[in-house]
Amino acid sequence: MAHFVADGEITRLLVISQFKSRWVLRSIFGLFLKANVNPLLKLITDTYQVNEYHARHNIYFQNYLREHDHRVIAQDDTWSAYNVLKALKDRHLPTSCSPERLRSIFSSLPNLHTLDVTLRACPFTTDDTAFLSQIWTIPSTRLLPQVATTERFTAILCCLKPPSEDTPSSLTLSKDDSTTWSQEEKTSTGFSVPVPLKHLTHDRLPFEFFAQKLSLINTFCTIFTTLECLSLTLDYSELPNNLHTTQAFTNLPHCLHSPPYLQTLTLCMLGRHKPSISPLLTLLTPDTNTPNPPPFPKLHKLTLSGVSCTSPELSSFLLAQKALRKLRLDGEGLRRKHQGVNGGVHLVEGTW
Repeated sequence: MAHFVADGEITRLLVISQFKSRWVLRSIFGLFLKANVNPLLKLITDTYQVNEYHARHNIYFQNYLREHDHRVIAQDDTWSAYNVLKALKDRHLPTSCSPERLRSIFSSLPNLHTLDVTLRACPFTTDDTAFLSQIWTIPSTRLLPQVATTERFTAILCCLKPPSEDTPSSLTLSKDDSTTWSQEEKTSTGFSVPVPLKHLTHDRLPFEFFAQKLSLINTFCTIFTTLECLSLTLDYSELPNNLHTTQAFTNLPHCLHSPPYLQTLTLCMLGRHKPSISPLLTLLTPDTNTPNPPPFPKLHKLTLSGVSCTSPELSSFLLAQKALRKLRLDGEGLRRKHQGVNGGVHLVEGTW
């Protein structure tokens, strides 16, 4: 669903399909435009899914001290409401990020410059889903369909890809697989050229997203060229990502080498294992023997969390960031309820 926010008033801008459930509307799209001196258009794409097996157990153990009859009634009401929402989600979610729908939406947003994808914010706000809201902070409740999430985010970035610089008169928005729309056709049909993104955030992106074929990565890596703020929280599970680590850290620099205007960079890893980012740091650290400029000439703020590396690699990378003003290495102190110690940077060699 989309809302237009101006001077505190919220009006409907566009509605995706004919949903009546507020949760399903939120689960597909939320578009917010705040009118001020510098308009900000923020796209929030939420595709929440619940791990029902763990959710049932978590609800029971969080409420087993409650009076039995009241607990059973509340649980029945919760799962009845959830089944209604699930049926709507199963019906509409598969097409929520289809290229046709995304192109239609983005073409109507000429001022879009912030993309914020969240999979961890709680979508349950009604009284009949209070139990699900209660256990949403427990990580096992939140199901991450890795393949589907990867495909959806790939589709979003591909549909946001700006037109090629060497072909400014054409738009990378096709009527079919072989026809490219000209600028005149685009204007007459209501489509507009995508505005370059300045802020990109994803709070639970599967690590294997960057292990896709390099040819596919190259189709949307130009999105990163104009970014000023990039925040990626990658969900790293030991399987199957142990097989993807090398390829992902080889592909990731293709995106991170792109943004010459990047001022804020956040890279976090979710999972019990702190993967080594040594290959990434090596590729991103400029060679002093070559005249190539550093990849982040304007980087002011850097945050790293849930990763491991060696002291020499980290030192070389940090010392190359001449514009860096603020460095944050997340640690145990930022741990939330029901979450294990996951933050911080572990040095496998050297000391602080």
